[in-house]
Amino acid sequence: MRTYREQNEVAESDMNAKTSQIAELRHRLAVLEGRLPSAVQLAPVPASAQTEQGPAPLGEVQCTRASESNELSSKIVLGVSKLDRLFARDGLNCASLHEFYASEMRLSGALSGFLCALLSLISKQRTGAVLWVTDRTVQQETGIPYPPGLAQFGVDPARIVFVQPNKTEEVLWAMEEGAQCSTLCAVVGEIAGSFRNFDLTVTRRLVLRAEQSGVPVLLARHGAQAHPSAALSRWRIAPKTSRFSGAVRARRFMPSRAFVGNPGWRVTLEKNRDGRPGFCDLEWNHAKRCFKEAPTHSMPMVRRTGNGSSLPERTGQVVALRAYR
Repeated sequence: MRTYREQNEVAESDMNAKTSQIAELRHRLAVLEGRLPSAVQLAPVPASAQTEQGPAPLGEVQCTRASESNELSSKIVLGVSKLDRLFARDGLNCASLHEFYASEMRLSGALSGFLCALLSLISKQRTGAVLWVTDRTVQQETGIPYPPGLAQFGVDPARIVFVQPNKTEEVLWAMEEGAQCSTLCAVVGEIAGSFRNFDLTVTRRLVLRAEQSGVPVLLARHGAQAHPSAALSRWRIAPKTSRFSGAVRARRFMPSRAFVGNPGWRVTLEKNRDGRPGFCDLEWNHAKRCFKEAPTHSMPMVRRTGNGSSLPERTGQVVALRAYR
């Protein structure tokens, strides 16, 4: 028989355990509903919740981070020190959501090209297929990925699983389902403009799914502006004039592609929760499948007139012309 004091101690310990479990459940509900700051929302679940409650049911989001080894293996080094040093560990953390956008729809070619170059780097390190989800509006305005163009960037078209949803809501659903599959190489989603349902809560779910599975999720927004999201980084992509990369050889046949310069971008890292923002001019080398920093060329400027007259010299003078008969 237990004494009255022992019974009170057992009851008190049970109450403390239940109180901690209730607090952890409330914390997880607040994370899913988006009622916590971003620094608190992405914090991992305490170990007690994982050991006492057991495995989470199917379809429930687990706020767990990848192990240290998986985190190091998921780092993608861009190969440009000016950009790599912007991150805390010299590289882009792929186990998260990253957002890329172009301010105008006509810049979609530059945005898609940068995504293909980044996928080429990711495919070197990760195996599996790439889930590419595109909104119907993006298909009508910019088209679908061109297989020879993907191959030129170093992305195998056979590894692309292309999905064409009928609604934008289905794009988000497909991205979230793909982010849970750890066997995928990456998940790419394309939407047009600023979708009002693509809010902080939706992006937090994508971040949690990517951190749990280790799959990089890349969101491309065509013709959009900066929008609040829980993405680890936000990139603004703009085209840059390509330099001539071919060489003129007299009396020798050269393909037309030899006279086309390397793709170039002005890349601006506006938001970086893993470091600090910055910008860089990049070029992509198709042969070596790598980025390199593009040199900055200074354009000659027209001499300023200041406060002087903008009229040409010898203006107003009378000139005698010889008359011909």
